[in-house]
Amino acid sequence: MAETRASFRGWLHDKVDVLREHHPRIHGAIRTAVYQTLTRALPGAPAYAQQRFGLRRYESGQGWQAPTTAPATPATPATPATPAASVTAAASANPAGPDRVVLLVHGLDEPGAIWARTAPALEVGGHHVMRIEYPNDQAIDASARFLADQLRALRADGVDRVDLVTHSMGGLVARDALTRDDAYAGQTTGHDDLPDIHQLIMVAPPNQGSHWAHFRGFLELREHASAILAGRWHAEELVVHGDGQAGRDLVPGSDYLQSLNARPLPRPVDITIIAGQFLPDRLLRQPVSPAFRDGLGDGVVSLTSTRLPDAQAAERVVETEVAGVAGARVTHRVMPGHHRTLLTSSALASGRQTWAGLTGGRVDSPLPPAVPVILDRLAHEGRTSRWR
Repeated sequence: MAETRASFRGWLHDKVDVLREHHPRIHGAIRTAVYQTLTRALPGAPAYAQQRFGLRRYESGQGWQAPTTAPATPATPATPATPAASVTAAASANPAGPDRVVLLVHGLDEPGAIWARTAPALEVGGHHVMRIEYPNDQAIDASARFLADQLRALRADGVDRVDLVTHSMGGLVARDALTRDDAYAGQTTGHDDLPDIHQLIMVAPPNQGSHWAHFRGFLELREHASAILAGRWHAEELVVHGDGQAGRDLVPGSDYLQSLNARPLPRPVDITIIAGQFLPDRLLRQPVSPAFRDGLGDGVVSLTSTRLPDAQAAERVVETEVAGVAGARVTHRVMPGHHRTLLTSSALASGRQTWAGLTGGRVDSPLPPAVPVILDRLAHEGRTSRWR
């Protein structure tokens, strides 16, 4: 009997190993088949994507504004089943605009509210603010190419400098664009067809991936539910964002992350990483294990994952500046907050910087934890904070 049980356990383990080996391919094949079927059923998806994605300007009292001229004619997609790939840069997104812009880059399955408090604070702080909307379920390298195209469009419209502020996966999209050979190739200044990038500020970036990528289906459901509740959902949303490759790219140890992290850091851009710590040092009067607390990170991305491969040193709560091997200066700061509340909620803010400080006393409420740091970096080129 013991031999029978041992034999059965061995057989079961073998089957589980086979399932683990082939599950990603089986799941990917099913998802691709469903995606292609939906694409064929929605022939208007490419045209919808052309209007859906691109650059938007933030204007005080009016919110986000679309470009004033029609987007460029879409290129012929390389693969008919991927309308997201057909999106090209929007033309004249910055008509008669400023020569310096702060560009906000969202992350995976973002329903659109992540910049609701950051954009007004930046605008009140004297910055010209834009955001990019891109097909965030497609491969991250495709989103990086799309970002580079938008940056070229801004340069053609007279923008000389862009400072990038990113959330979550948006940090990987920006890093990819700044280090890929067909864009900045690691040199963030001095290009004729691209604006100079002096600041890269990444909030909660999964530089080493996130295990939540295995459950990204729930995030996608949230994105669609938010669009439905807001009255802006269209059937084309099912396909225009891509076939889910971004989620596979975000799995720790993925081929994409290994390739991206093997590149030298871009230079001479100043890089700021703002990481969240969801748990306090003590909970119910009991000390929280540092390993558990740091592993949980902001609830989605661990503290370890926020760090760059060339800049591993970091301090909790206190800033640490680290010289990257490529000459970039990296600042890593850990603040209390969840993956989203770092930018959306003032509940955990220290209160050191408020709207009153930006508006001459018109509004007196604390900003979300990450926003004062972003404002400081943009105002002081990454130097000593005036709000410490």
